[in-house]
Amino acid sequence: MPFYAQRHYAGTRYAQTVATPRDAMARLAHKSLAVAMRYQHTTDRDDVLARRTARR
Repeated sequence: MPFYAQRHYAGTRYAQTVATPRDAMARLAHKSLAVAMRYQHTTDRDDVLARRTARR
């Protein structure tokens, strides 16, 4: 896996746990919030969980 793909994965996973965007920014050594957000990809997991909960 290319190095930057690993950074994207790490940034996304860190953001999905307990990190705020500023925490992820510090961890990945980004100087701007825009760059930090580029490394954090969203998933549809929250939407899937909300739909499952709504069905019950």
